[in-house]
Amino acid sequence: ETTLADILAYHESISAFQNQRKFELIKGDATQTIDTWLDANPGATIALGIFDMDVYAPTKAVLEKIKPRLTSRSVLVFDEFTHQKFPGEVQAVREAFDMKSVEFTRSVHQSHVAIMRFR
Repeated sequence: ETTLADILAYHESISAFQNQRKFELIKGDATQTIDTWLDANPGATIALGIFDMDVYAPTKAVLEKIKPRLTSRSVLVFDEFTHQKFPGEVQAVREAFDMKSVEFTRSVHQSHVAIMRFR
């Protein structure tokens, strides 16, 4: 069984800078583990965030915590952005960001996936 860690490790093995690890996977409740990661990485900005939380409360909590670390080039991906059974991601994004300052594209492979970029 191939895991996300396996896939990311493979990508690093064929990159120009094979000796530099460029990813970190953290297991646990993101609403709790994000604080530890942010504290341990005070100079880090977030270029890419992938949200697979589906519901409002954890999505909103993590968005608020990472918001100061996002840049004009950051990309956030939401896996259930317009799924009628899981409206929490849309609600959290609407509350956390000015919808006029972001743009969304859709995945051609997954109808509910939205890719958010800052303008």
